[in-house]
Amino acid sequence: MTADTMTKKSICVFCAARDGNDASFADAAKELGQEIVKSGYNLVYGGGDKGLMGHVSRTVREEGGKVVGFIIEELIKTKEAQIEDNILVKDNKACREAMDGLSAAYIALPGGFWTIEEILQAISFSQSSATPKPVVLVDTNGYYAPLKALFDNGVNSLLAAASASPLAIIDELKVDCDANIMYKLISFFETNNPDYDARQCSRSSESGFSAGIVNFSTRYGDALAVIEQIESDSNYNGQFDDMKPALERYAESSSSSTSGISEFCEQWVAVADSKVDFLGHQINVLNKKYYEPAYEYISDMNLEYALTKTVLFDTAIAHGAGSGSSSLGGLIKKTNSKFTKDTSGPSGSTIKVGDYEVDEITWLEKYLDAREELGSSYDKIRIKSYRNLIRDKNYDFDWPARVFDWNDERKDLPCSSVGLSI
Repeated sequence: MTADTMTKKSICVFCAARDGNDASFADAAKELGQEIVKSGYNLVYGGGDKGLMGHVSRTVREEGGKVVGFIIEELIKTKEAQIEDNILVKDNKACREAMDGLSAAYIALPGGFWTIEEILQAISFSQSSATPKPVVLVDTNGYYAPLKALFDNGVNSLLAAASASPLAIIDELKVDCDANIMYKLISFFETNNPDYDARQCSRSSESGFSAGIVNFSTRYGDALAVIEQIESDSNYNGQFDDMKPALERYAESSSSSTSGISEFCEQWVAVADSKVDFLGHQINVLNKKYYEPAYEYISDMNLEYALTKTVLFDTAIAHGAGSGSSSLGGLIKKTNSKFTKDTSGPSGSTIKVGDYEVDEITWLEKYLDAREELGSSYDKIRIKSYRNLIRDKNYDFDWPARVFDWNDERKDLPCSSVGLSI
C-alpha cells in the first residue's frame, strides 16, 4: 500500500511500539483497528509491527482495511517493519508532514515519550491550521489522566485557552459516542437528517439560501463564513467569486434577498462535488462560530452531561452565542436568576449558580422553560425532543436518543450507528 493509493479518509494513530504491562492496552489497540475499518477509514501510522503499533496495524489489515506507515530511515533497523506497507522518510519533520497530509484526525493510544511528543505536535498543528483536525486520546485505565491534569492546569492558570485545542479525551472506544450523538442531533434538528450532508442546499423566504450540514444561511452570514473558509483550499476554483459582494451585503444587513446570487445552490453543489474538503471546512466553521463560544459557557459552568451541552450548542446555532436576551448568554443569565437557594434534583450532577448549588438537570429544565418563552416555532420540536430525553433520563446518550422530526414523528438515533464520526 502506498500513499498514492490512500484516500483522504484516514486516521493517524500514535501509540507505543511496546505492549506495556497491562493487557488492556493491546485490547484497546485491536478495538481501535476494528473501529477504524468498520467506520470506513484507513490507517496512517509510524510503521513497525511491534507493540501497540503492531496490534492496531495488523487488526486493520485483518479486517480488510488499508494501511500505510511512514518510518524515518534511521529507525528502520530498530523496527521489524512490514516493508510493503511502509514508506521511508528522511526525518521527523518529513514524517509529520506526510502523516498530516493523509489524515482527517489523530488518535493516540497509550505510548511513551515519542507518542507524547506526537500528541503535542498534532495539537499545535491543529491550533495553527486553517482547518483544525480532531486530536483524540484514548485514556485506557486512566493512562492519560496526568497529561489531562497538565492541560487543565494550563487552562486554569490562564496560560492556555480552554477552546483553543480540538483535543478530546475518551475513556474507551465507544469513540466519544456522546459527542457524536450531539452532532447528529444538531444536524437532525437543522436539516431533518442525522447524517451530515455537506451538499444539500435550498432556498427559503426566511433565510435566503440555506445549505450544508446545519443549514448555513446567506442571511445570517455563516454561509459566507464557509465560503471564506474554502478560499484557503488549494482545490477551490472560485465558484463564489462573482457572488461574494452580494453575499457580504446580505450577511451585514441580515437580508434574505437572493438577488445576484440566484446560482448559489448550483455553485454550492459544484464545490461539494469537487476535490475541496467541503465537509471538513463546514465542520470547522460550525466549531469556530458556534461550538467554541458555547464551550466557554459549558466550561465556566462545569457542565457534566452531554444533553445539557447539546442544548447550549444548539442554542448558539439557533439564536446566536452572544449575550443578548434571546441568545445563549442571555438565556443562561435569565435561567440563573430563577435560583435563589440550593436546589437538589434527579441527576447526581451539581453545578454552581451564583452562590448556590443546583442540580444540573433541574437547571436544564428551567433553561428550556426560558427558551420556550421566546415563542420561536423554530424551537418547538427541539424543546419537545429535549424534554423527552430528560424523561428518559438519557443525560449522556447511553442508549438511543428518542427525538421528534419535522413532522412530529418519533425517531430513534442509536449510538451504535455512530462509529468514528470524525
